[in-house]
Amino acid sequence: MGFRLLKRCLSGLCKLQNTHDICIPNPYILAFHHSSMQSLEHIIDERIKSFPVTTETGKLMMFLEKIKEKHKPTYLHSLRVGMKCMDAASLLEYNEKEMFDAGLLHDVGKLAVPVELLKKTNFTKEDHKAMDIHPVYSYHILLNELPLTAEVALRHHRYESKKKPYPQKLPAVRRDMDLTKICAYARLLSVIDCYDAMTTRHDNHQLEGHNYRDALMAERKGMEGLIERLFEAKILA
Repeated sequence: MGFRLLKRCLSGLCKLQNTHDICIPNPYILAFHHSSMQSLEHIIDERIKSFPVTTETGKLMMFLEKIKEKHKPTYLHSLRVGMKCMDAASLLEYNEKEMFDAGLLHDVGKLAVPVELLKKTNFTKEDHKAMDIHPVYSYHILLNELPLTAEVALRHHRYESKKKPYPQKLPAVRRDMDLTKICAYARLLSVIDCYDAMTTRHDNHQLEGHNYRDALMAERKGMEGLIERLFEAKILA
């Protein structure tokens, strides 16, 4: 499916008033109680307040609310990834707000994935092809509202080591945007997203031995130095 067609299909998605028209995936079976969600929300709220309030703040909150209303485990995953992205940005001297936003909204494209597919745990080849479109959905949902976040979200699955990276085709980046920075952010997001899935998902990514460092390096080859820094700094543990 081409980017223009996807854009037409997704036009108006962000304007939906009834979020129950959209279904969120259910891949995360987490041991989180209500108090854990409140704790995470408090941390995220404090971090959001640490930045100047802009029009982007409202857009960020709107998207997060849509995710929360549809599926809380996915929402919690997004909060954790956003929090770790911000911590890692501080370590690496990246822009903390930009990484925070990218982490919080990296999976917003799953709003447009059919619920029947999202609920599956054993994927066929065709299922994977359909699921692999979600970064493209994220891109089109966010492009007009949060363009940098859209570019980073689009690329964060292009660093897979054990499967074919996706999406294969990318639209041109706007001339006023820094592709080197976008790719650096996407690489970092890729590591943190993979780590969170690895440590929380009840499927074949979860490790019995909890040797997450080695497993993550195997999943993200070429990023060993980055992964080592994140573990040494206790951002990943």
